[in-house]
Amino acid sequence: MKRLEFRTELRSDAQTVWNTVITMNGIAEEMRPLVRMTAPEGVNDLRDTFNPDGSPMFTSRFLAFGKVPLGQTRLCFSELSEEHTARRFGFVENSQMTGMRSWRHERVVAANEAGSEVTDRLAFEPLFAPGVAKLAVARFFRHRHSRLKEMFG
Repeated sequence: MKRLEFRTELRSDAQTVWNTVITMNGIAEEMRPLVRMTAPEGVNDLRDTFNPDGSPMFTSRFLAFGKVPLGQTRLCFSELSEEHTARRFGFVENSQMTGMRSWRHERVVAANEAGSEVTDRLAFEPLFAPGVAKLAVARFFRHRHSRLKEMFG
């Protein structure tokens, strides 16, 4: 099992950040230009597709630079948390994904003195080349956090 953690402080408040990163439009901004993630027509806010029983929300394809197929995922949140009074929001994703025996992504958006902080914790088991997969996932999430900094200061 490979594990990674990324943490970024942002100037924007937690609610604003959360309301963006929980949408397909926000995810697209975070991933661009490296990867585009598809969704069924009409799906944007992932809170609207969350299944409390933990069943998959939908199947999404990953496209490198928006064009080249990389694989797909059956997107599944096992937890979705919105603690408005504590200004803490998050999800736990346990999805079936191309190239992975298992994939767990926990994201927490929490208020802090500067504005907010986004933390991503990943635990995954690649089907092959675990060292290369860990490097690729780390590079991709560093890119995502760099984009968050651009988006929210």
